[in-house]
Amino acid sequence: MRVLILLFSISLSTSVWACQQPITINYAPFVSLLVVKKFFGSFHEQLQQTSGCAVSYVIQRNFDEFVAALYAREHTLAIVPGPYFNVLKQLNYSAVASQIQTKHRDLLVIAKKKSKLNSLADLAGRHVLVNSPLSASGNFFLDTISKLELLDKMTIQHLSSYDNMILLVLKGDADAAVIIPEYWEALDASVRNQHLNVVKKLRVKTSTEFVVLKEREDLAPLVYQALNTGSIKWGKPNKSAVGPKSLEQLLQLKLQQYQQSR
Repeated sequence: MRVLILLFSISLSTSVWACQQPITINYAPFVSLLVVKKFFGSFHEQLQQTSGCAVSYVIQRNFDEFVAALYAREHTLAIVPGPYFNVLKQLNYSAVASQIQTKHRDLLVIAKKKSKLNSLADLAGRHVLVNSPLSASGNFFLDTISKLELLDKMTIQHLSSYDNMILLVLKGDADAAVIIPEYWEALDASVRNQHLNVVKKLRVKTSTEFVVLKEREDLAPLVYQALNTGSIKWGKPNKSAVGPKSLEQLLQLKLQQYQQSR
């Protein structure tokens, strides 16, 4: 009898989690292959093992393509800033998990040490690298300098790769860049200490959400479990995702434009 029960349990487990179709993950363009391997490699492996589904991912070339893929619901899973989820709920996405943040999150404005840049006002007349207005970092920085009436006083160039931004600053091809702390911390300490300077830390309140297409919510427990095999810690979804309101408004406008073009 125990053998029969065990066989039935195995059969039931297999049928519940039998893979119906592959799992694809939509990553924003600032995510590098190195970051995927470092922070999400174990997640991919664990999810594939527990779901029985082939797991693959796409790193989008730019934020317009990232947003378009989200609106077209092309991928099973995605990691998005809070304002994205507040819009994606309208397209039948569900939140699986929210990143646990143990300390305040700061954007970093960096420059070469010899540049003598020490404040946002010092960026006037300078060439500054910033992520897309569709990113949380880019949107928040642009909103901040606009309120300080500095937006028209500097040359802004939008790039999607934080790695490229850092490299261009080090080479002297740009005066400053706005990056997120993960990329600053990933730099060799000698590069940070000898060649770069943090011009300004900008405290931003935003959440990071892992989302899934609603029709594949059955994957949620497996995704949550697999996420927490990595170094980034995830908790239960926030009741209300948070982030720059201006970003949510921009995304809502983009959604209206997308729906009208269909």
